[in-house]
Amino acid sequence: MRIAYLVDRFPSLSETFIAHEVIDMIDAGADIRVLSLGRPKDSFALPEHVKALDIVTYFPFPSPSRRKKIRDMAMAGLRMIRRGQLRNLRRCLFDKENGGFSRHEMLLLADAVNDPRWRPQIIHCHFGTVGRLAAMMKHKGLTRAKITTTLHGYDISKYMRLNPDGIYDLLIREAEHIFTVCEVFLSRIRALGAPKEKTSVLHMGVDYDGLIACAVPRRRDAFVHWISVGRMTEKKGHEYAIRGFAQALRANPKLRMTFSIVGDGPLLPKMKALVEQLGMEQHVTLLGAVQHDEVQAMLAQADGFILHSVAAEDGDMEGIPVALMEAMAQGLPVVTTRHSGIPELVEHEVTGFLVEERNEAALAKILGDIGTQRPDLSKLVEAARMTVKRDFNRKTQAQRLYGFFETILGARLGTG
Repeated sequence: MRIAYLVDRFPSLSETFIAHEVIDMIDAGADIRVLSLGRPKDSFALPEHVKALDIVTYFPFPSPSRRKKIRDMAMAGLRMIRRGQLRNLRRCLFDKENGGFSRHEMLLLADAVNDPRWRPQIIHCHFGTVGRLAAMMKHKGLTRAKITTTLHGYDISKYMRLNPDGIYDLLIREAEHIFTVCEVFLSRIRALGAPKEKTSVLHMGVDYDGLIACAVPRRRDAFVHWISVGRMTEKKGHEYAIRGFAQALRANPKLRMTFSIVGDGPLLPKMKALVEQLGMEQHVTLLGAVQHDEVQAMLAQADGFILHSVAAEDGDMEGIPVALMEAMAQGLPVVTTRHSGIPELVEHEVTGFLVEERNEAALAKILGDIGTQRPDLSKLVEAARMTVKRDFNRKTQAQRLYGFFETILGARLGTG
């Protein structure tokens, strides 16, 4: 089974779920290549056996110079001529319908997926933004591969607001299947005209067994350490988490409580200023970007997890944050919001605690109650772990996806 993963950047510290899925598909026996539209801005350590495979092709989008762009296009065109792929070359260079994508992008991608030494049977895209690109290639006859796409959040919220109606029409028509990470987004893509038989929910998953192995018994003393993990963007709601935390401390002056936040991004300076404004420098620590394995170690030392996700003013939304799944698997009680697909993971007072978006007072009350009363949350924590094990387990989700790929290829070959 030959699968090309088409992604924006690979690997990415803020999108570890893509790298993990690639690793799982390789381990399952699939022949994988990754087509990355740009080089990573940050680092994520791939396992040595994956790095040794040399599976990633990086494209210079955007090109650093006009001269290099012309040279790259000329070399790709020459290879296509040598292979006898003149029709594809003409379609890349002269078709007016490109869906907003450049001839440069079309030509270099068409060259990559039509290399006779390795042609993908499936092109699997993460995020609808690149799914549209794969659908345009399929529409223009530049690939015979089956197109599948996973929609995550930005692509089915903010991206749709920024683009005209019908932005996903071609993807809906050309894709073999469209996955969404939660029921909320499944309803959205179906409302755009995607048929039920071509759409389904496929939750992202975490390494449950590995996280359980890292878990440690939680102490029950007077000191409470909370942690949060998420990029410093509006939809992560860090502002409300910090304000709610500060409100809990003001309401309970004797409460010994700290809060560490992992994540880099455009709002980091603003959040640092907010911590200073609230006089929380001794209680709130902003750690910036941290490697994934270090985050796991931090989770093991924490007492609880906060993620106050919100719908951003520009429409950007979460799906179901992987950070919540990891915290729950490690045995942390989580306090989060009734946002997007999060209630599919967290049931209030059963597997965690839910508050309304931007409700700092409700967040503060839960933090204060946990900190002062130190309730026995063992049943809640165990129920949370079982939810992750059953429905958000990386191993089982990878098996589901691999089985789906086998099905569509079997149908294509007339064997299923």
